[in-house]
Amino acid sequence: MIIGCTGNYEKTNFYKIIEKLIPFIEKSKHTLIIDDEIPFEKSFDNVKSLDEICKKCDFLITIGGDGTILSTARKIKNKVIPIFGIHIGGLGFLTHSNADNFIHSLKEIFSSNYSVVDRMILKTEIENTNKVFYAINDIVIDQGSSPRILETNVSISNTHLNKYKSDGIIICTPLGSTAYSLSAGGPIITPWLDVISITPICPHSLSARPILLSADDEVKIDFNDEQIGMKITIDGQLSFEIEYSDKIIISRHDLNIKFINLNSSDYYSNLRNKMGWLGNVR
Repeated sequence: MIIGCTGNYEKTNFYKIIEKLIPFIEKSKHTLIIDDEIPFEKSFDNVKSLDEICKKCDFLITIGGDGTILSTARKIKNKVIPIFGIHIGGLGFLTHSNADNFIHSLKEIFSSNYSVVDRMILKTEIENTNKVFYAINDIVIDQGSSPRILETNVSISNTHLNKYKSDGIIICTPLGSTAYSLSAGGPIITPWLDVISITPICPHSLSARPILLSADDEVKIDFNDEQIGMKITIDGQLSFEIEYSDKIIISRHDLNIKFINLNSSDYYSNLRNKMGWLGNVR
């Protein structure tokens, strides 16, 4: 197999993983190509751009936290190469491997004990502009620098849903349901479901609750007031101000992002461990 590798080299333990990864891949008779944006003190000849890696490799190892995986996934959104994440950092929901067990995980992959799973991408357009963004986790629209409550009109596939009065709204994929949406009271959604979630942030009404939509629905958002300072944020990484006259259209992207899922991995066990839930039900 030909394996690509990228990641957040500023993370603690990044190079310790690389130092173990290179000889292991060579000993396993596979080929490793490393992203040429990663600086090396030691010489390693097989480096290429991420675009070139995606053309040549069977899968891409991403070393870092959830944020690293999200940014990498957006970069390669139009490629068919699957991602395998090695987690370093705090709590991570997008990886099932870490600095302690990644060698064992790679042995499973080399033994074909894995599957490739598709996960949804959301396409975000600002109507009558050329601005298009792609989210793996979520799109957050909030009042930004304004202290005022935000009024958002939300329509689903050209049918009015609600006028939310809140600090903002979160539109997320199943992968993103364990991120900001969860903190705002949204549901945990198993990642293989084809749904979109809308979660209001601190709504000024007890009846304003999260709602799940079909992945085939189109979400359209516009605003009532001439409010300034409003902001849209993509995956917690791309953020910019929007105007009260803007209309935001969110829909499922034609392509999915691909991840490697180990056959030994149990989603519910991973969820229970990361959420700190008890194993026994009373």
